[in-house]
Amino acid sequence: MGQTNCCATQENGMEVTNFTVSSHSAEADGFREEKELYVVISKESEFDKLGMDVKHVRGKLNIVNIGSDGVIAKHNRKANSLDPPQEVLKVHDWIIDVNGVSSDQAMVDECKKAMVMKVKILGAKYVGESRFLKDE
Repeated sequence: MGQTNCCATQENGMEVTNFTVSSHSAEADGFREEKELYVVISKESEFDKLGMDVKHVRGKLNIVNIGSDGVIAKHNRKANSLDPPQEVLKVHDWIIDVNGVSSDQAMVDECKKAMVMKVKILGAKYVGESRFLKDE
């Protein structure tokens, strides 16, 4: 049914690894077609800031802004410069897990302390299908 793609590259001493779990790769109206994917983000220093704003919704994180500076913007620029381009974090994506942690404040704390973050993303197109945003 779906397929898993993996790509690892070495840039400036940092390994950039992206996993995509999907049968689609196109995007419509700025929203991801992929249901779920993983992006690995690495900090160069413990003092590096991610440079994104998130909104806490029912225990998950919705990306509302990605600044032009910070680790996320740097990752996105590198990923877009590769051939083929690799996955990036985008406004409207939902972060549903970071390094195995899946509650909103715990994910924020993990992003602050971890040097390498394996971030599981749910594309905005699929939010309505996801059980974490439905009433119980």
